[in-house]
Amino acid sequence: MQIQNSELIKEIQNASKVQTMQGLPSNLSGLIVPVIEVNPKLTKAVLVSNVSSGTTGSLSVLTADPNRDVYIKSVCFSITKDVTCDLATNSYGVACTIGGAGKNLIGVSCITLTAQSASYSVSFPTPIKIDRNSSVSISGTFTAGVCWRYGSITYYLDETSNGS
Repeated sequence: MQIQNSELIKEIQNASKVQTMQGLPSNLSGLIVPVIEVNPKLTKAVLVSNVSSGTTGSLSVLTADPNRDVYIKSVCFSITKDVTCDLATNSYGVACTIGGAGKNLIGVSCITLTAQSASYSVSFPTPIKIDRNSSVSISGTFTAGVCWRYGSITYYLDETSNGS
């Protein structure tokens, strides 16, 4: 196979760690087959971030990297509250920023002054890209009673977007 593209020759040489005085030959024998990965630097590891609290207010599950794209693969959210919990809002959930706008990834409707327990999870077949330097958070405020919230996400970082 004859390789005409000098950039491709450099890429193959760098990836294969070939260090010769003459460089990579432009004519490869039938025993050497170049393989090019489509996303060579995409992080394969899935990262997990979670938070839980019995206190009121917003909870941060994750603050996205300011220099790399973050993709959410799944979200889990649960809430347990007692009959004295006075929820200042009627919905709790996990939210993030996508394209500059706040979006709910998952939510639970709650009834004020009613004991309640719920747990939901969702996986995204196509991971969701969130805005850089934004946060994934759990919403909801209350002033009385007991309310325990838990949120977890799995995500990965796109290493090819580092520093751009």
